[in-house]
Amino acid sequence: MKGKKSILIVDLQTQIGIALVRSFGKNGLRVYGICKRKNAMFFSKYLTKGYIFPSFDDEKKLMDFVDQIIKRHDIDYVISYFEKSIVLLNRYRDRFEKNSKLLISQTDFLDYALDKHKTLQLAEQLGIPTPKTVLITNNKDLYACKDFSFPVVVKPSSRTYKNPNQAKMDFRREYFRSYSNLLKFFEAFDPCRFSPVLVQEYCNGEEIGFPVLMNKGKCVACMQYKTLRTYPVNGGTPIYRETTAIDPQLKEDSIKLLKAMNLDGVAEIDYIKDGKDGKIKLLEVNGRFWGSTALSMKSGIDFPYLLYQYA
Repeated sequence: MKGKKSILIVDLQTQIGIALVRSFGKNGLRVYGICKRKNAMFFSKYLTKGYIFPSFDDEKKLMDFVDQIIKRHDIDYVISYFEKSIVLLNRYRDRFEKNSKLLISQTDFLDYALDKHKTLQLAEQLGIPTPKTVLITNNKDLYACKDFSFPVVVKPSSRTYKNPNQAKMDFRREYFRSYSNLLKFFEAFDPCRFSPVLVQEYCNGEEIGFPVLMNKGKCVACMQYKTLRTYPVNGGTPIYRETTAIDPQLKEDSIKLLKAMNLDGVAEIDYIKDGKDGKIKLLEVNGRFWGSTALSMKSGIDFPYLLYQYA
């Protein structure tokens, strides 16, 4: 064990956690994890030790606990792949980087990645196609959607975790087939009382993922995959994906966007090939490891270990 580098994964859970533990462990790192409850990762032969800290909502106590683990095991690197935990670790970056290096996106990148509207505006400025979108801050803004081509999708505009009321907005996306149904939803639920939302023309077509690792403004690694199946079927979570050949234009647009967002690390960009006009359009940027990280590794690109190497 002596001489091995070590890494601490904060908020260790889901299939993404399994991929990270295996990647770092197989490549000779001592891997530690902190999670809310015991889960499958605790039984991985690549996990050196797991810790349970049930109160992730208690910011100060959680960060004190992370600090204790860093000092107890002489941790070299700290990482997380949940946006809320990444935002939290960034607030304490100066404290932790006295002893360890954080392998997470910087705050200036997250300001874009966690705000879908801001991301889409930047993409439009760079000439990257996006679905027709309107930001709704109050019900009066809905008039701008009257001439939309329906159906439309409604989704929260941001995931900033700065607004305490945002957690009350208990939906990821909703679909509406007419302007009248859209108005009824806003009149009944009024999501803008919690946070601004986006109304976006629905693009029915092939969903595309484009993971990228950037280092000092250069693309170190990238890949492309398509989603073959989701659950639920219409706009749900991808459950079956397949790697594909890289589209040169998609690669160029992705790198251009991530450079403008000042990414230094990993991200995954969601696109969709619109069935109406055949254009590939940007949906959002995820500034973290993605649900199909294991697929990337199986295809020959070990993004977690590459991130560690370039750190």
